[in-house]
Amino acid sequence: MQDRPYRIAVVEDSPQYLAAIKAALADLRKFVLVGTADNAADGIRLVERAVPDLLLVDVFLKQGTGIEVLQHCRSQQRPTTVTVMTSAPSRELEHYCRSLGATGFHDKAEGFDWLAAMAVGPNKAF
Repeated sequence: MQDRPYRIAVVEDSPQYLAAIKAALADLRKFVLVGTADNAADGIRLVERAVPDLLLVDVFLKQGTGIEVLQHCRSQQRPTTVTVMTSAPSRELEHYCRSLGATGFHDKAEGFDWLAAMAVGPNKAF
């Protein structure tokens, strides 16, 4: 287990949901937010610049998709763990995201209990 806080980056285009993520992270000292982006292109640049331990990425963005960011991480063999968030979950989408390397897949409607659970003992099963 690492001693330093987990570095988290977020790709999310909803200001309300991003604010909720930031609030959840503020309560979890195990994590530090290293950057945010609201579209695929900026998300890819964020991953390249910040090299986060964990990337939280929304599937559907106003410009591009989280799938593009996920594919980039996979093609570059980034050590970043990627957790996909979506407001339109399906088994097919989850399977596809996991086939591209996503470790986690979460329904946005279910809140952030999964994030709080990670603070207790992240083990790459984000």
